[in-house]
Amino acid sequence: RCEMRTKFVAVFAVLAVFAILMLIGCATMGKKMMGDTTPIKYDATAPVFVVGGMLESDRELLESFAKGIPGSIPVFPDRILPLSTAADTLYLQILKIMEEKGIVGPIILVAGSWTGLFGRILTNQHPELVLAIITVGSPAGGYPEFVNNFFFGTKDQDCEVPLYVIASDGDWVVSPNAALDLGRRKISDKKVFSGIGHFALFKSLEVAQTINGWIQKETAKREAAKALLAVSAVIK
Repeated sequence: RCEMRTKFVAVFAVLAVFAILMLIGCATMGKKMMGDTTPIKYDATAPVFVVGGMLESDRELLESFAKGIPGSIPVFPDRILPLSTAADTLYLQILKIMEEKGIVGPIILVAGSWTGLFGRILTNQHPELVLAIITVGSPAGGYPEFVNNFFFGTKDQDCEVPLYVIASDGDWVVSPNAALDLGRRKISDKKVFSGIGHFALFKSLEVAQTINGWIQKETAKREAAKALLAVSAVIK
């Protein structure tokens, strides 16, 4: 009996050590997934801001587009030019809405057409705010032949925020080549639709389903990383 008890204790000790090592490994992986950025508070799901429109007449299209993305908040930009100023203005608009509604970031940013340009500039400047960015029918402007590419500069190439791109071969405003000319910017996923026009992209059920799928993917990744960090905190 004593011998059996000794073996049982030894096996239990080995299993306990193995479990601790696994938890430490998971916690380390969680930190890598989250990166070494400033700590951010998280809600159960990532808030989604949908940005779009250049003319006053575009507001209705933006609101219709946002309805296809459940729980999203439409933001009509106060400025569209110059790009750097538009990005700063959009950043302040989003912060104001977050404060008014008690929203805690980071957010997922869905930006259509021209607003995708300064949406990416905002993301480059404030990566701690943006969990992921999705551009729809937006010119990319990577231009790898330029040291500082036309719209963004080298900061865009080094940005680690996941970027998703939607384009269409039926888009007569922004061709797939223009939408995907990302230079050395990493891309998480892309979808090129067939035969959908520029404005029709923002009315398409298929486009909305693709966006919602990517949002779910990024939210799941964030929640997994959050859970692993929680394990790390318990171990400490």
